[in-house]
Amino acid sequence: MAVPQHSTAAAAVTFTFGSLDGVRLGTATIDPSAALGKELIVAARGCCADGIVTLLCGTAQVQDDIPVGDQQLQGTDLTVVVSAIDAAKLSSVVESVLAGEQLGTRWQIWENVHKLNWSRDQCLPHVTLPSGLQQLTFGSFFNQSLDH
Repeated sequence: MAVPQHSTAAAAVTFTFGSLDGVRLGTATIDPSAALGKELIVAARGCCADGIVTLLCGTAQVQDDIPVGDQQLQGTDLTVVVSAIDAAKLSSVVESVLAGEQLGTRWQIWENVHKLNWSRDQCLPHVTLPSGLQQLTFGSFFNQSLDH
């Protein structure tokens, strides 16, 4: 089923995630006229191992910053490709976030952070902790409110 490029009425569409070898991993139902590709990528991340998730519809890659309905995907069957993240990239993204930089396209690397050491007394009012976080350690100089 092709997703219409422009729809006058919002209609939910169910996308199916599959592995390269054809194993069904899960589904996500979204409104393609309102949801960015990132919403599909986040849903697919919940079905697979850690790493950077790339979604393919045939040979077209789902773009995270474009509404799904504007991507002209030819169907609703998506192939999930997971790429490993090396320790240097992970460390670089953590340092960037702690320095107050925006993540941009590196958001998936941040979501793969499992341990975070907040060793400095730094104000980070708009930092969202990574979804994969399992351990958070505060240093002895940390003196900030965690309200927001």
